[in-house]
Order: sequence, then C-alpha cells, then structure tokens
Amino acid sequence: GVGSPLDRFVLNDLFEFVPYDEGEEAAPWGWMRVDQETAPGPRLATTASTIGGKAAVMGGWDPQTTGSGGVILEDVALLDLDTLEWTLDGAPPLPDGPTSRHVSATVRTADGKSVICLHNHRCTDHVLLLSQEEGGDVSWEKQA
Repeated sequence: GVGSPLDRFVLNDLFEFVPYDEGEEAAPWGWMRVDQETAPGPRLATTASTIGGKAAVMGGWDPQTTGSGGVILEDVALLDLDTLEWTLDGAPPLPDGPTSRHVSATVRTADGKSVICLHNHRCTDHVLLLSQEEGGDVSWEKQA
C-alpha cells in the first residue's frame, strides 16, 4: 500500500519556485523542475546547508538495489544558488568518512564569517566546520 517500504524510492530532482508575475498572466509559476546536466546521485538521510552563495549537499545513503544494503556516502556537492548548477568536485569529502546519520547548519562565527557546522554519530569530541576561503575554495576543520 501507499507508504509501505515498497513505495519508497530516491530521487535527485531539483525544483525552483517561480513566483506569479501579474504582468505575465500566461507565464508558468509555482514549483518548476530544473533540467540538470550534472547532479549528485540520488540519496536519503543527507543534509544540505548554505555557504557563500552555494548549497552544500553532504553525505547520505544511496540504497541502490533492494536488498543490497546500499552505500553510505562521503561526498560534498555544491549547488550555485544563482545559476542552479552543480559542482561535484568543488569540496573535499567528509573528513570522518562516509556518514548518513548527521545534522548540519550554517552558523556565523564571532568574526562574522559563515561556516557549516556538521555533527555525526562519530563526532564524540568534535564537530566539523566547512568554511570558504576568500578565493572561493572550501575546506574542513575539526573543532573540539
């Protein structure tokens, strides 16, 4: 039936909300699927947070074929929020290895810099911080 495990599947669709334009009554509006030439693979149990005009999709679980157990992921894909284009190799992988049981949030440091703070089940004495340098490169550090 609906909602049973047999009805669930993973997607990697991307949607953009296009607001209604009173001057263009015939124009489409609402949630529109974005055509993607490049995109991260489908996944469940992932997180996404923003940094420097990009959304970072981190880790997760790709269940693959039923009964296989799937694969836990360690990748970080970056979505440019202006162009809606993905960069799949623009950030280093998760430092503690593959994870799907994690949370992330964008936080502002005391000096006004935005960083992504990530915590997973292996972070017993630290969190992971993803920051963006002035040149645009991103890097991880462990924070006790």
